[in-house]
This record gives sequence, structure tokens and C-alpha cells, in this order.
Amino acid sequence: MKNATSLTSKILLLMTVALLPAAAKPIKVFILAGDESMLEQAPIEGRTPGIHEDFFAHAAPVKGEKKKHVTAAVYQGAYAPGTDYDALTPAVTGAVEIGDQRTKQAQKGKRGRVSVPMTPFPELARKDGTTTVLRGHVSVKHPGRYEFLPGAGEAAFNVTTVEGSEVYRRNAGQQQAVLTPVQLQPGKRYAFRTVFFGRPGHEFRVPLTNKPGALTTAMEDNPHYAFLKDKSGAWVTRDDVVLYDAHPIHNNTKTIGHLLQVGDVSYGGEEVSNAIGADLMFGHVMGNQYEQPVLLLRMATRHPIWFLRGSRSLGHDYRPPSSGGTADHDGSWDVIHFNWGVWDAVYRDAKSRFYQGRHITSVEDYEKNLRTLVARMKKTGATLIWASTTPVWEGEAGRINGDEQRYNAIAAKIMKENGVIIDDLHAESIRQGYPKTTNVH
Repeated sequence: MKNATSLTSKILLLMTVALLPAAAKPIKVFILAGDESMLEQAPIEGRTPGIHEDFFAHAAPVKGEKKKHVTAAVYQGAYAPGTDYDALTPAVTGAVEIGDQRTKQAQKGKRGRVSVPMTPFPELARKDGTTTVLRGHVSVKHPGRYEFLPGAGEAAFNVTTVEGSEVYRRNAGQQQAVLTPVQLQPGKRYAFRTVFFGRPGHEFRVPLTNKPGALTTAMEDNPHYAFLKDKSGAWVTRDDVVLYDAHPIHNNTKTIGHLLQVGDVSYGGEEVSNAIGADLMFGHVMGNQYEQPVLLLRMATRHPIWFLRGSRSLGHDYRPPSSGGTADHDGSWDVIHFNWGVWDAVYRDAKSRFYQGRHITSVEDYEKNLRTLVARMKKTGATLIWASTTPVWEGEAGRINGDEQRYNAIAAKIMKENGVIIDDLHAESIRQGYPKTTNVH
């Protein structure tokens, strides 16, 4: 099987090389090795979905106020252009919930969610011959340029202002709304008003259009990156640079290489993340540097378990020969910051098919193992830093609050004997009030 996989890999690699144009000189090959930092994960699009919760009825925080709730005022008479609704007395007012539809778990312990009814508009707002006006305040978490998208369906016909300036208008019969982006800063509540021309609606989105760190935002801020698009505005694809993924788990026999482009491709049926990686700019720089075609041979993968993404270590899977060391901790480490304990202290009862009524690691075995590991790491000559095991929350089977302190006491004794620096994360966590939730992270 190994030989068959190797043969398949060679065939696919040859197919990848065939994508490159003929060259008088040998193809330039560069190896990109590492953890998921070598894969596409930086966002391309600077526009966010606009899902927003920071709507408030008041200009300043009020005790007991609810997010996503603003004031709805209903006036007698159909909407009439030029009417000063701020000078009129409404027939009725009330709190109304706006934003995205809330959901809840359909059944405890089971998958699936169901919609939660939103705080409704006053009954009068549903009747013909009335005009509904929303008044509230909005705050944002990130500075930037925002668009206001109030209403959907019939409710999308309205005019919305922020701090008195019009940011959205869609008149009756108008196909597209006129949007005027507005610059907002965090730490402030901005007053907004929406006047519906017909029936009102709960939908309300506020997308950020220039999210920091996104490729489109970087291109707007820095003309240096303009080369990534052609004259028509389409992303450039280079025909002289090919990217090939060599890792057998991530790709290899599933997807052959592809020409360098903006955005990833589907690897073996995986969902495309529409992101960019280090290969994009590196490939462009190398493609410009050399006359002959360039092949980027990438050896990287994401961890299959979502919450372990980013935890793949260069010293575990992908340590390059030039680093001067191996995964066995026998060379060129300057600092090693380490910890063991949170899983050693897990207690399994007799019902568990893995562990029968004891800690995963006894305190005695924990001390023996830790002494062996510290002695091994000391041989590297690196500065060693021990991080104490953080507090365990109460209420989960298998984790007894306070047990970690028994393991920390053993560890502290070993570290002091060996001159290892102690990073007391346990004490710092308690000082900050943790654990706050039933989450090991």
C-alpha cells in the first residue's frame, strides 16, 4: 500500500509539473513545510456578514437593558415624504427586537435548533394606514466602514439615518437601495432612525466592509498589492507558478496541484475556505525573481480535530533538517515552556470502558514521569519554564475541583529541585476569576 501511494504521488507530481510551461532551465522548486500556518487561512473578503447584536434603546448603558432591543413608534397615517415624525406624537410605542433571528437547542442533548420568537412590533404596526419608525443606538467592536441594511422583503423599503445622515434609502418600486457607508468607531453608541414606507420588519444587518487583515482591505489601503487583480478586476492566476500539496493526509492522492491563484481549492471534497496562505505572496515574489517556472511543494496540514487546529508543532511533524534538531528534543532549543497535568488528573469511574475508578495517571506515576521528562529536556541546554496546571471547574464527571493542586505540588517540588522557572498559571487564573465556564480552554 505504501509503494502504491508513493507511485500515485509521483504520477500526480508529474501531472502537476506538466502544468508549467516549457523552460530552457530547470524548474525552480521551493518546499513550504510547517503546520497549518502554511495553509490558506487569511481572509480574502473584507466584508463581514453583518450579523449584529449591539443595538440598544438608550444612548448610554442602562441597568437591565437588553441587546437587540430598540424603540418602535407607530404613527397614524400612511407614510408621506417630508413628514417630520420627530415632531409628531405616536399613537403607540414599544420595545421591539431587531437583528438576526435567535435560535435555541430543539432538545437537550440533541442536535438541531429552532427559532425563538422575537419581541414583536406593537399590534398597530401591522395595520394599513400607519407608519412605523425605529429609534435606537448601535455600537461596533471594530473601527471601520459600515453599511446599514435594514429590513427584508416589504420592510426593505425604508429610509435610515445615522446621527442624522442618510445611510440607506429604498423607495417604493426601487430595485436597489442607495447605500452610503459610514465610518464608525468602537466605544460609542450612534443614534439611528429607520422610517418604514410600509410594513416594518425585524431584519437588520450592519456589515463591516473593510475588515482589518483581509486581502481586499489591504489592497484598498495599499496600492502596492494592485498587481493581484487584472484590468477587469478579476483575481490574477499565474501560469508560471504551481502549488502542489505533498502531505498524504491533507491532499496527495486526492487533488493534483494547481496554478497559483487567490483562494484555495477543494482538497478531496473538503469545503473551500476562500482564504489565502503564505504561498500566494511567496509564489508571486519567486515567480517574478526567476525566468524559469516555479513549483511550490507544500508539506502541511490542519489537525483533523477542530479545537486542535494550530497546535501542530514544527518539532512534532514537520521539523526541517535545517533546524538542527529533531522531534526527540535533542538539539537547538532556546526555550521550552511546558506543562502536563490537566489530563493526568482526570478521574474515571467504574462505568468508563477506558479507566476503572482511578485517575488516568496516579500521583506516584505522575512524579516519576515528570522527573524523566525534565531530565530529558535539561539535556537540550534550553531554558525550561514550567506552567502550573490551571483550575478545574466544578460539576463535570471525571474532574474533581482541587485535584490539580495535588499534581501542581508534586510538579513545583521537581521544578525547584531542577532550577526550572515556574509560570504559575494556576494562581493567575484564580486571580482573574477563572474558571468561569465549563470549558477546558
